Parts: sequence; structure tokens; C-alpha cells
Amino acid sequence: MNALEPDLHVLDLYARLAANRAVDARAALRHSQSADELLAQSAQALEDAAGTLTLASEMYSEDREAFAGLLTQQAAALVVLAAQFEQAADLPSRERMRTMSANEPAFKGAMRRPIPVARFRAPDGSSHTVAVTAVEGGWRILDQNGGEPAVVDTLTHREDGREQAEAVARDYARWAELPTWARS
Repeated sequence: MNALEPDLHVLDLYARLAANRAVDARAALRHSQSADELLAQSAQALEDAAGTLTLASEMYSEDREAFAGLLTQQAAALVVLAAQFEQAADLPSRERMRTMSANEPAFKGAMRRPIPVARFRAPDGSSHTVAVTAVEGGWRILDQNGGEPAVVDTLTHREDGREQAEAVARDYARWAELPTWARS
């Protein structure tokens, strides 16, 4: 350990932790009845981590803009990875190796867990999270305000993928935080 570079020591610890978790995952795969279940659980963990990074980026958005930007990029990368894991879990075993279009989310008859995209404070002071979720035939944008989620929009055009849904979610968040009189 170098006292002049404490970050190296922390990175070494996290590298060892990741290696240990990989060994644990291999052992779980050997004992699991279904790789699909493990992929879905991994996707859930990645989504949770992305949500944490998104929240952290918002906490640092005013004080440390560059750091907040880095956290946002990392959260987006985790969300993409989670979606790939989720798609792999949803594919039948014989099709798992084939590439699936990002514009055609996998669906097994139930809504996926919403993926947070943006947060805003409404004019009434309430905090909201805008999320997207894959649904049969497209993507749904949700306004989550602590109660029952409100459906903002559902994109069903075959060319509308997750990227478009996230753009709609961000636009909605910018619009929804405006004072009521300023909305058009």
C-alpha cells in the first residue's frame, strides 16, 4: 500500500471483492436450476446500483458537476447492462445466443421493474421520479410520486426503443417542474 496513493488501495480492495463475487456467482450457477433466474436477479442488482448512482449524481449536481456527470454516465451504463441481462433471461435457451434488437424489449406478460431516468420537484414541493419500463409492444413512461405511478405516455411504434422512452421521460420531468402557469 502506498500512503501517497490511497485510491490505489481502495481500487485493489474493490477488484478483490469483484473477483470474490465472480467466484460466488460461478458456484451459484453450478447449483442453480435456471440461469434465467440468476440473470434476472443480476439485472435487478444492476438496476438498483444504477438507481443509487442516479440519486448520488443528483446530490452532487450543484457542488461537483463533473463528478455528477460521471455518476450519471456510469448509471446509464449499468442500466444498459441490466437491460441486456433482462433480455437474456427472457429468451428461451435456444435463442439466448442470438442478438436481440434494443428497440424490441423482451416481455413475459408482466411489467418490468421501472428504470429511473429523471427526478424533479413539482411546483407543490413533492418529489417525483420519472421512469421507463418495458411493456408488451413498447415502452411506458411513468411518473412515480410515492403513490400509485401515473402513466405519462406509452410508446408503441416499432422504431421507438428505450432511448426514445428515456428522452420522453427527461422532457416530461423538465416540463413537470415548471410552475403550472408556465406549462403550455
